[in-house]
Amino acid sequence: MLGLIYKDLLVLKKEILLNLVVMVLFAAGMDTMIALFAPDGSEQMTMFLEAIAYLFVFIDLGGLQNNLYEGDENEYYSSFVISSPLGKEGQILSKYYLTLIISFVGLAFGMLNDLILSIMLGENHSGMSIYVTLFFIQIFLRAIDTPFLIRYGQKYGKNVKLIMISAAAFLFIVYGLFGPLPKGGIQTIIETVANWLYGMEDMSVVMMGVVAMFPYLAVIAFYISYKVSVKMYLKGVASYE
Repeated sequence: MLGLIYKDLLVLKKEILLNLVVMVLFAAGMDTMIALFAPDGSEQMTMFLEAIAYLFVFIDLGGLQNNLYEGDENEYYSSFVISSPLGKEGQILSKYYLTLIISFVGLAFGMLNDLILSIMLGENHSGMSIYVTLFFIQIFLRAIDTPFLIRYGQKYGKNVKLIMISAAAFLFIVYGLFGPLPKGGIQTIIETVANWLYGMEDMSVVMMGVVAMFPYLAVIAFYISYKVSVKMYLKGVASYE
């Protein structure tokens, strides 16, 4: 198991280093902007900029997670793994473990960034609610799209994911054009996002319940996704060219 994870890290080492550099540079830019806004008392804008920074970090890590499968889409390698003591279960489980490890990098990055921002601002600062929320969202999204990558491969699996994202974006745009927007425009939207990420005091009981249950739902979905992917693996291998 550890050997398979180590192999994937070696294959992706250049991409991992490049993505880490990009993440650090982007976060450094956002931290600088936050430090400039904070003295003016722009707390809500500070929260919004921090949310953008962490969103970028997890999107970047999500790209790494999706690329875990491309190098293994080979019938010879797949035959070797299937005939090994680990079998298809070990192959898939190593991918899911590495997916979790990559997401935990996002959490560690957020904690380190909290320390840096606290030093820059001269006071204790924590954006934990943001990056923990994004962590569980990412786990949930991987639970949905990983079986497609296993079954249809990197090329067609990405197409399925692109269709899902495009449909969500289309609905969002339609709502933005024709749906009712909060009074106050973009400022109110920023305030709403900030209140959701930094506190639950303004939430309804139903919304609080959804937020409280979502981490458990994400973990359960991730486990179910693993079981589905194991069943899909042989069908996916049969489609390799």
